[in-house]
Amino acid sequence: NSSSNSMLPPFFHFLIQKFGATALLLGGWAWTAYILQFIWQHITDILKDYPELVAGYFIVVGFFSFAILYWYGPTSNERTLNLVKWTIQMCGMLLMYNGSQLPRVSVAMILVVLAYHNFPILWITAVKSEWRRKFPPKIRLLTNEEFMIQGSDETRRALDELRTYCQSPGCKTWNLVNKLGTPVRFASFVEGGSHLSDGEITTYEDTLDHSQLMSDDSSEGSDMDVDS
Repeated sequence: NSSSNSMLPPFFHFLIQKFGATALLLGGWAWTAYILQFIWQHITDILKDYPELVAGYFIVVGFFSFAILYWYGPTSNERTLNLVKWTIQMCGMLLMYNGSQLPRVSVAMILVVLAYHNFPILWITAVKSEWRRKFPPKIRLLTNEEFMIQGSDETRRALDELRTYCQSPGCKTWNLVNKLGTPVRFASFVEGGSHLSDGEITTYEDTLDHSQLMSDDSSEGSDMDVDS
């Protein structure tokens, strides 16, 4: 008897805590549901009669929410993020439903969005690939001027990346210098000099001028053929 009497107070204490928390939870949800229902039924009157209070409420709540998020940082819990995502999605669906005067159209739009969102990604990728295969996009070829400009920009960007890498601590400079035939030229390039010599620049310019003349001659020949 003494042992059973010693077990009764913790047992009853557990029941009181459990049922008390349950009653408080149910009562809180019921009270919250009543307040939300009352606000929803009188939302027009509230916005019309108390616009300053409504605006002040949203400003104060938004400020404190921002302060709490700024102080503690954004949440990283997956369940919390899912709740936030589902809440935003439900609000979006409500806006879609109330955004049209035709309920059938709104419901159809919501169903299309839900079907697209929950559609398997592999099926969507397969449909897109089949569509692109049957209706390929038109590809615009680059002109000679655009080709030269793009080549010059990409070459300059690649050289800057190479120079930055050679100046970084992760580059084994001495091992790289031992494998080069002209280490002085490489050192000049790393320090900001040109990667081409004067002779190479002259040869490149001559080749470029020659190709330009050839393209001009071919364009003039095609124009003469068209005129004839």
